[in-house]
Amino acid sequence: MKLIERLIEEGGGSRNFVGPEISENVVRLIGRHFPSYVESDSSKKKKEHRENKLKGLRKGPLTAKNLRLMVTKFEETGSLNVRSGTGKKPVSAKAIEKVALQVKEDKSSNVLASTSVRRVEEAMDLPRSTV
Repeated sequence: MKLIERLIEEGGGSRNFVGPEISENVVRLIGRHFPSYVESDSSKKKKEHRENKLKGLRKGPLTAKNLRLMVTKFEETGSLNVRSGTGKKPVSAKAIEKVALQVKEDKSSNVLASTSVRRVEEAMDLPRSTV
């Protein structure tokens, strides 16, 4: 509390004055250097929604279709976690070696030129995500 009082006293003459707001016996500083610590209802709802999304929880009642999907998922994997195989597939070691060799060839043919992803992609006929 002493720190808050000191900040109010020192900030009184400057243009970045931070004033106190007193409500329900709580002092809250208002200003750009002191973010509000009170969460609004909408931010609480957004936070809960984000947490539920991360947990993989569905909103609303459990339908027969969703129950069947959960049972199939459990039978396939043995758990209800995220199924494996989703996301970006790993690049093979063979493709990495090919790209490294192509970059070396481009550098040796023209020392001053830089090697771009587009050039390697066109020369090797590989998708850009692999290169």
